Amino acid sequence: MSSSQLTQRASSIQSLAHALFRAELSDDQVRALPAQSLYLAIKHLGLPSCSDILEAAGIEQCRLLMDLDLWNKDEFSEDNFWEWLSVADEDHGLKVLQKILKSMDLRLISMMIGRYVSVKTFEEKTDNPPAPGFYTPDQGHTWLMVNIQEGTRHFLLTRLLALVFETNAELFYQLLSVPGVATHTELEEEAFQDRSKRLEALGVPDQAYAFELHAPLDAAHALAAVAEQNERTIIQDIDAVYPLIYDARLSGPLEELWRHIPDRGESEAELTLIINAAIVRFGIQHFEQDAVRLLAQKVKGAISLGLEVLLSKSKFSPKELYQALGLQKLYRVGLAYLMHLGKLAHRVNANAQQLEDKNSALFLSLAGAREAFPVAPEILSSDGVFSAPHQEVTPSFRPFEHLAEVKAVQELLKSL
Repeated sequence: MSSSQLTQRASSIQSLAHALFRAELSDDQVRALPAQSLYLAIKHLGLPSCSDILEAAGIEQCRLLMDLDLWNKDEFSEDNFWEWLSVADEDHGLKVLQKILKSMDLRLISMMIGRYVSVKTFEEKTDNPPAPGFYTPDQGHTWLMVNIQEGTRHFLLTRLLALVFETNAELFYQLLSVPGVATHTELEEEAFQDRSKRLEALGVPDQAYAFELHAPLDAAHALAAVAEQNERTIIQDIDAVYPLIYDARLSGPLEELWRHIPDRGESEAELTLIINAAIVRFGIQHFEQDAVRLLAQKVKGAISLGLEVLLSKSKFSPKELYQALGLQKLYRVGLAYLMHLGKLAHRVNANAQQLEDKNSALFLSLAGAREAFPVAPEILSSDGVFSAPHQEVTPSFRPFEHLAEVKAVQELLKSL
């Protein structure tokens, strides 16, 4: 597969997952994929069916894959940990498990040892276990008991410990000793901090920067910056994650701007950064694929909205606005309008009778605007006209993309 074909395949989660599943990519091409692109495709396929893909992936890629998958905000996700250990099937078991061991933060393994493994050590070896259920990997010096009743997880942890001992006995003893000198909380916090640093290099910002990037920007201040001919901040050293960008459609003014950007490399990297910042800001987990896809659509809708707002208030061209502000400030201008709409929705005092019809324009507008990242009802057209609601249809929403949509909801809420 040529590089252009690979780029085209990587522009969609489904097409990249299909290419990986059918083994259409060489090992070198798999290792050349940004870790987050590979992650999105693997989650689409389902981790348990991806042992051959993990076998082809690089150690650093696997480390980042687990950084994305083994955490729920700042807490270690034990359920996902067991899923990773179960990937090692009969065909790929040893190789994949060895790669997982080389890639995983060893503090996580120590955490699991502290939680589930009883350890007894003796200076002189003994043939007698200290209690029923103990076994020895080193002829009686060290005795272990895995305190898990569920059979599969008991097997998975026992197998992992055996591999560690066979691979590096010194490391094995070190991992056993760690829970005696560091608490679960200390290990989890240290592992999370290191994970955050690795993801930051990947293009996933920390919480402080994510919140900074989501500070609403007044349109007048943005236009003043354009008039002063300020240069936008250039995003460097971030790999564009094509499935994150293109799996959810580009539309509205952003789609028009995109066609006129000569070098998309910078804009793709910047859009990757913004979407990742939104994932952090709104507390979406990387393994929640539907939520990530919807959030990516919301981000692009907000950029379109910000661009349309500035175009309506100035004579600057889309290209001039982009060159001076970049996508981040266009996004923040759009956010300013959406956050203002959200505040208005939370101030509205609608009575029960007004909200009795769950498919009415009023109910849907109020519900959508009160979301943490406001959304528009599906019955609202792009030019700000509400269609007649269908009583039998489940209420549905979509991202805001146009100023007319925001104004229509705003006027409806102000009428209460």
